[in-house]
Amino acid sequence: MKLLVILIGFVVMTSQVFAQQPTIDSTRKKLPLRPINPRNKTYRSIEETKIANPDSVFRLDIGRKSLTEFPQEVLSFPNLEVLSLDNNKIKQIPQSISLLKNLRELNIRYNELTELPPAIGSLSNLHILECSSNKITKLPPEIGKLTSLEKLGVNDNQLTAIPGEIGKMEKLAMLTLTNNKITSLPADLLKMDWLAQLDISNNQITTLPPEITGLKGLRILQAGGNQIKVLPNEIGELTKLDRLELKDNQLARVPASIGNILGLRNLDLSGNPLVDLPIPELAKLPNLRTLLISNAPKPNVKKPPVPMGK
Repeated sequence: MKLLVILIGFVVMTSQVFAQQPTIDSTRKKLPLRPINPRNKTYRSIEETKIANPDSVFRLDIGRKSLTEFPQEVLSFPNLEVLSLDNNKIKQIPQSISLLKNLRELNIRYNELTELPPAIGSLSNLHILECSSNKITKLPPEIGKLTSLEKLGVNDNQLTAIPGEIGKMEKLAMLTLTNNKITSLPADLLKMDWLAQLDISNNQITTLPPEITGLKGLRILQAGGNQIKVLPNEIGELTKLDRLELKDNQLARVPASIGNILGLRNLDLSGNPLVDLPIPELAKLPNLRTLLISNAPKPNVKKPPVPMGK
C-alpha cells in the first residue's frame, strides 16, 4: 500500500513539473519578416508599375504583350536595370533609350526591328544585350561603346557584316551571330583575345583567316553551316579550345596542327568532303571525347602482297 501511494505521488509531481514547462510554440520567437528587396521584384505590366515609386522599379518584363511600339512609360524608371520586351511586334527602339543609364540587361528578341539606334552606345552599364530573331540588317558603330557588355546575341537576323568597332568591347565573353548572311569577320574582332565563345554558324563565311590566332582565349568556336574550304594551320594555336564545330562546310583537309589543341574535348567535322584527316595527331589528343566525321578518308592500311598464282 505504501509503495502504491509513493508511485501515485511521483506521477503527480512529474505531471506538475511538465505542466510548468513552456511549450515549444510558446518559446518560439516570432521573427520579423524580411523586407522584400525591390531589386528582386519583377513587374509584369506597365499597369502594375503605376502603384509603385518609379525609383523602385528595377526589373520590368513586358514580353508577349503584342506591343507594336516601344512603351514610352519605361523611360520614367531611372533605376531600371533589367528590361525584357521579348515576343512583341516592336519595329523601332527610340533614341531616348539613352535615358536608361542604369540598364544592365536588355532583351528585345522576337520583334520586328530592322536596326538598333546609335543611342544604344550610351548604355554604358549594359552587360547583356539580346536582340536575336529580328530583321536587323546592320549594327551601328556606336555599339562599340558598350565596354561593359559581356554577352551579345544577334542571331537569326539579316546581318551581312559586323562593324569593326565591336573589337572595343573589352569585356565581351560571348558573341552569337548564328543564322545571318555574314561573309567575313572584321580584323578587329579577330584581336579579341578575351572572347570565350564565338558562334558564327549558318552564315556565308568562306574562310577562317590566319589572324584567327588573335582569339587566344576562345573556348568554344562554332562555325558550322558555312562555306569554309580551308582551315588555316594557325587553328592549332587556339590552345584553349574545348569545343570546335566545323560541320557542314567544304573542308577537304584538316591541318595536322589541330593536334596542338590538347584541351580539345569535342570536334565536329561531319558533313565535309574530307579526303585527308590527320588521324595520328587526333589519336594523341588526351581529352578528346567526341569526334564526329563523315566522308572521312579510310585509314591507309597496306595490304599484304597476293601470292603469285592465286
